[in-house]
Amino acid sequence: MRNKYFETSVGIFIILGVLCLVFLIFKVSGSSFKSFNTNHYSIQAQFKNVGSLRINAAVKIAGVEVGQVTNISLEKTYNGFMALVTISMNDSEKIPANYSAAIAMSGVLGDNYIALSPPKEDIMAVADLTGNSASEDKYLHQGSIIPLENTESAIDLGSLINTFVANKNTEDSK
Repeated sequence: MRNKYFETSVGIFIILGVLCLVFLIFKVSGSSFKSFNTNHYSIQAQFKNVGSLRINAAVKIAGVEVGQVTNISLEKTYNGFMALVTISMNDSEKIPANYSAAIAMSGVLGDNYIALSPPKEDIMAVADLTGNSASEDKYLHQGSIIPLENTESAIDLGSLINTFVANKNTEDSK
């Protein structure tokens, strides 16, 4: 009887160990069980500078996560290069096509993420009045691209601090 209790205890211990190992693998790799959900679509956003944005970074609207970054690549343009960020969006979220994307930081030393926000002017309302917008173009969908004009690149804290220090030094020398 004692031997059976010992074998059961060892079996439970091994199962718990394997579950902990699987959990750690998911945590270290940055994956989640949500990534197995196939209800998503991919869009792309063009940026001049992505800073320290990483793959698996969150994509948020009003602080609520609606997707994640799946790829970051460098694209050649007629006047240099730009970063092309591929984003996997939750299929349940219908995001208006005129939304803009900005690379934001959670806290002073926090992780970078992409913040989607409505445009400053309601371009969609103007398009609706003219009758020129098709219903499928009202929302971001598979293959949509947020152009460079509608994105805001990451703030380079190093450059910002250097500018502040340089301005402070010129004020002190006067």
